[in-house]
Amino acid sequence: MNRSIRTGSTLILAATLGVASAVASGCKQTARVNYEDARKYPDLVQEETLNVQVFRLGTNLRLTNTTAHTLPAGTLWLNRWFFREVESVEPGESLHLPLKGFRDRYGESFRAGGFFATRDPDLVVLAQLEANGELHGLIVVENRAE
Repeated sequence: MNRSIRTGSTLILAATLGVASAVASGCKQTARVNYEDARKYPDLVQEETLNVQVFRLGTNLRLTNTTAHTLPAGTLWLNRWFFREVESVEPGESLHLPLKGFRDRYGESFRAGGFFATRDPDLVVLAQLEANGELHGLIVVENRAE
């Protein structure tokens, strides 16, 4: 009888651990949506395309200012949907940004990919800078989503 109690206890413990691990693996943290920061794509006509090169390097983005002027701080838009605020970039300098920092108006982040990604990564096909009430195009040079 002692052996059957131990076997029953072991089975109950194993079942409890199995259910707990299944529940824990199904849970994921989601970003809290801050609707004050959420916004739609601006209703602006794109002005000139600036000589600012955008490189997608795995899960990161690199902007290189190849103009002779400082790129002003503003909102960087990807694919007319995802955005984030960026600081100004001096001539010849680069800005490195993690793609997961880009959000849409619903709080969803850009699917950057990576080793543990469960879905295919989004491509960067359009990059624009909204600054000083104007929308400027940027040059997407490389889109390597490892």
